Amino acid sequence: GAAPEREAEEHWQGLNRTRFEELRDKAVLIVTNGAVFSHSDLAQLVPSPRNRNATEEEVAGLGELPLAEGAARVLRQLAHVTSRLFVLTQLPPLNASSFGHYLEAMCVPSPLSPHGVWMRDVPERRVLKALGDAGLFAAGFDHTRCLFCETTEGRGYMARSLGEMCSPSGRLDLLVDDSPASVAWFQNVCRNTTVLGLATPANGGVFPPPKAAAAPVLIPSLLHYFAAAETPPKPA
Repeated sequence: GAAPEREAEEHWQGLNRTRFEELRDKAVLIVTNGAVFSHSDLAQLVPSPRNRNATEEEVAGLGELPLAEGAARVLRQLAHVTSRLFVLTQLPPLNASSFGHYLEAMCVPSPLSPHGVWMRDVPERRVLKALGDAGLFAAGFDHTRCLFCETTEGRGYMARSLGEMCSPSGRLDLLVDDSPASVAWFQNVCRNTTVLGLATPANGGVFPPPKAAAAPVLIPSLLHYFAAAETPPKPA
């Protein structure tokens, strides 16, 4: 009836519905650094083997991880229009003296592998909790598509692999990232993806011009791009 229709329209209030519809069933990767979570907040999420067995109550007691203004609404609507939405967070690296020590710190014993199996550490669980509290999982987002890396290079490699493995076209349809280095590497190998370069004080809104791809579109925030704005974003 009229009530559900009115409720559906309220979900889109202030948002550019066309931008979302253009991404229906498309492969989208949002790097959350800067776009969803602030760099200062993420810098506090230092992994520690000592608290890897923390309970959910202990994780909650560490405090909330706030989302950028409007980011929750954008992510929820993206989850509604595409099941190929991925979010990637670059977390501070674990200070391990060797790869073996890294595996010992990040894995738990398991008969499935002589090295054990990967265990979600506290920083990852805090990110997952923040997204869950923002209603992303309730909107249909699959928590297994919440990914993590520890390096800038990891962003580009994962973006390329996700496009090849998870999209019928063999590429991402949209990438949002605030790292000029990551974007430059990605656009050198993946030239047909629309890239939104998040302008931040750290990067000064400067992204290297790609050699054979369209320049990334500069945006000040996720909400700015997906809002019903009158002024279109500018190319980098």
